[in-house]
Amino acid sequence: MVQAREQTVEMQAFKCELPDDDFQGRPKKTARIVGSGLLGMGLQVVLEGGETNRHSHNNQDAIWLVLEGRARFYGATDEDVFEVGQHEGVFIPMASPYWFESASSEPLKILRIAATDKDAPSGRTNYEELKGWQGHLAAR
Repeated sequence: MVQAREQTVEMQAFKCELPDDDFQGRPKKTARIVGSGLLGMGLQVVLEGGETNRHSHNNQDAIWLVLEGRARFYGATDEDVFEVGQHEGVFIPMASPYWFESASSEPLKILRIAATDKDAPSGRTNYEELKGWQGHLAAR
């Protein structure tokens, strides 16, 4: 018999939108939309210059789904390239190096849906220096 895990959150309705339009001078804005300790979803809006550094998430599998615009994802090297458009996405297994950028002139609106392995060590591994606008991540 399968034993049900203890429920930590209640069923919720949500909207995929940013709480406000203030990017605070950064070329990218992120908002957590909904989640539990195991599964979470966030929305990112990426403007020109909002690309990330190459990094990985040590304890999360993630699905990225484009809502508007186009995204270009790079894997362990810049030769591993996936370009995706509206209603297309990329699956990134835990601990897999990647970075991404907007690949169109319009803002990129993209969802990140991630599942967390509670038994794996948490954290982010940076394989390149943080971009200047990513200073808020340095304390993690």
